[in-house]
Amino acid sequence: METTRLIEQYLDGTLSAEERNAVEKRASGDEVFRKLIVLHKEVNDCIRDNDFFTLREQIAGIDKDFSPHKIAGGANPRKKLQPVSYRLLARIAALLILLAAAGFILRVVIFNHPSAERIYQKYYTVYDLDVIYRSAPARNTSLDEAILSYDRGKYQDALSKLNVILSEDQDNYMARFCQGLALMETDDPVSAIHSFREIPTKWYSPFAEHRDWYLALALLKTNHAVESSEIFGQIASADGYYARRAEQILKSLND
Repeated sequence: METTRLIEQYLDGTLSAEERNAVEKRASGDEVFRKLIVLHKEVNDCIRDNDFFTLREQIAGIDKDFSPHKIAGGANPRKKLQPVSYRLLARIAALLILLAAAGFILRVVIFNHPSAERIYQKYYTVYDLDVIYRSAPARNTSLDEAILSYDRGKYQDALSKLNVILSEDQDNYMARFCQGLALMETDDPVSAIHSFREIPTKWYSPFAEHRDWYLALALLKTNHAVESSEIFGQIASADGYYARRAEQILKSLND
């Protein structure tokens, strides 16, 4: 219902410039959403057609002339009705076809095509930062403490510690990576995307492929299918740890 209302407001021109830009940005990366906008526009164009309003006026006239009050008061009215034009019937048929097509698209989208959210839920798993903690010598650094909080499921506490680290060293890319992971666990994928992208694309670290994987998942979660597909494609071609899963996701998105 919210999507329908948003599309109607977009087509009616009642959204702010910022809201319109958000809708157009979403449509550029979400094929289903883009098709729904086109479908709504076609239906609205049919509804606004003058012939449709002519039919409505004729129906209103029938209701008025053949109302029970008039019939009870005397002879039945004998108003001659204008024949409905072939063009009007064609427009009505077109409208019905569009409505049927809308129902078909919705059935395909909801029941047959795996949504980005369903794909995300299937492939997302919590990253095990404890591996880093256990493999490194015990230093009791601020980053170690943040990782320990993350490992214990205290994600907000981990974020607080990571924010302190990054306020003093913005180029601590390992802290950025941990921050992105913690933001994913606090259901803030938009901020997680920002954290992951603060890390250079050419991050010469064994954790670089993990950053790419979780960045692609965060983009998928936020319905940026095109951008996420590009990264999943790079992961698949790199033939690394996530290559097989990236191929499966790309197949699901393209089905």
